[in-house]
Amino acid sequence: MLDKKTLGIGGMILAVIIVVTILIVSIFLQMGPWKVDADPKHQMCQSDEDCVPIETECGGCEPSAVNKQYRSLYDLDCTGYTGVECNYEIFASYCNQGICTFGTSCGNGMCDSNENCSNCPYDCGECPIEPPDEESIIKIASWYLEGLNTSNETLMQYAGVVENFDIMVIQGIEMKSDFDELCDMMEGYECEVSRRMGRTDQKERYGVVYKNATKLRWSNDLQKQQELWEWPPFMMGFRVGGWNFTLLTIHINPEDTLQELQNLEDQLNYIPVNPSITYEFLVPYDFIIMGNLNADCDYYNRSENPTLVRSPSYNVRWTWAIPDDADTTLDYSDCAYDRIIYNTPAGNNFLEWGVYNITAGLSDHYPIWASFRIDMS
Repeated sequence: MLDKKTLGIGGMILAVIIVVTILIVSIFLQMGPWKVDADPKHQMCQSDEDCVPIETECGGCEPSAVNKQYRSLYDLDCTGYTGVECNYEIFASYCNQGICTFGTSCGNGMCDSNENCSNCPYDCGECPIEPPDEESIIKIASWYLEGLNTSNETLMQYAGVVENFDIMVIQGIEMKSDFDELCDMMEGYECEVSRRMGRTDQKERYGVVYKNATKLRWSNDLQKQQELWEWPPFMMGFRVGGWNFTLLTIHINPEDTLQELQNLEDQLNYIPVNPSITYEFLVPYDFIIMGNLNADCDYYNRSENPTLVRSPSYNVRWTWAIPDDADTTLDYSDCAYDRIIYNTPAGNNFLEWGVYNITAGLSDHYPIWASFRIDMS
């Protein structure tokens, strides 16, 4: 016969076994039913429309697919399951060589019903950029005027052209007082004018007229590099809405177009950073070039001598918005002397370009312009 001590030990062992068994059963119940394998006969199909994905295990991300007529046979009851749940919405089913199969829907090359351009651009393509409203667009223009006619009638005609744009660069200013007279007529606009520049007797200034809502952050010229250009560039840093950009204007000497363009390209790779100028306004960021570059016809052939293509120091590319076959002059020639060039970051905001029609007598150059959206920084 077993003594009391032995019986006590046996009872304790039995109690432990019972507790462990209860725990195992409890865990098993929380895990839900066993994995269900799809019957191959239920997976036969003729097209993708025949197939539906099925859940094969509560909490297990191992779906399968069957013909939709057998879908009701594979409903799992996961009541009481408290483990990690699987997002079955990312799976899709297909008819592959007569057998229903499954896979993640994003990345299969097809834009499925549970996908769109937001959650799966790989299959559905990038979402189209919604067109900006008028308040999110600015027009920036450049106009070469070889001297301003200061008669009141002509000044009014100038003003009538300028007011079509948010920012207008005016080139070829001989007398600052002439530009000041024009500015006095521009209600709701502010003005900035450069120093007189030029290696020869033909001195010129650059001027800019911009709406009050546009903030001119800084301006600077490259007159210290006078030996590189007849009329060195004038740079301005603007902020409009949430967009910061640099606008550079230059009048290229037609007698030395290629060399001056190459000098500009070289300098844009190594622009010295003015301590008063935030670096965000320089070449690696949004940068636009506008002006009478004399970059066409007898003065320059871009296909033979391409310039301003890429700035390797900053890994940005330059885009010439106005094509070579455009006409920016009013005289007998048919040449794209005036140009707009922007870099890669500014290209994200670029919308379109144009040549603004004017009546003869105001200038022998048309104003050129480009529109940019300001709701994309």
